[in-house]
Amino acid sequence: MIWIALALLILSGCGAADKTMKRIPTHQAYKDLLRTAKGMPDSEALDSVNRFFNTRIRYAADLKSWGKPEYWATPEEVLDRGQGDCEDFAIAKFFTLKWIGVEEDLLNLVYCRIAPGDRPHVVVGYLADADSPLILDSGADEIAPASERSDLSLILGFNSRGLWVFRDGIRHKVSTNAKQLRPWKELMQRMSADADKETP
Repeated sequence: MIWIALALLILSGCGAADKTMKRIPTHQAYKDLLRTAKGMPDSEALDSVNRFFNTRIRYAADLKSWGKPEYWATPEEVLDRGQGDCEDFAIAKFFTLKWIGVEEDLLNLVYCRIAPGDRPHVVVGYLADADSPLILDSGADEIAPASERSDLSLILGFNSRGLWVFRDGIRHKVSTNAKQLRPWKELMQRMSADADKETP
């Protein structure tokens, strides 16, 4: 099952397209978010970060944004373009939460299927309650437990520390190496290269 899920995650596009035009953010607004959200209780930080991206970034398919059928953008690239698809929203939220102090062990990027149509989708899962992670979704401003999202079927979760599969909504670790996901490995390499460029 794990290899099927990996292949689907690598090859499939995002199925939850919110085509509403959003106000494009400035980098200053993002810096303000990083400053004000740092040190917040996790519940407040989750809400602030989720709403920031959902209200300031517009949905666009990878082909339109990057000229490629599948591309995982860095948070910097999403801010520069002011647009992205579901995994771009999720990646930007994931790293922003990590940078403001939310423990990475509590965060997963989660590949799932969304109804209607069983379409592929990527969200952020906050796993304070392992039985029902809170879901940060590009298509929903309100954060809700996975148990209340009957439209979502969670399949695969990952962060820099491992890969998990979801069975009946419960996470089971299958690997400590998320670099099995080629797009994740390439994303981390680009982010590392960008950080090196910024180092004096």
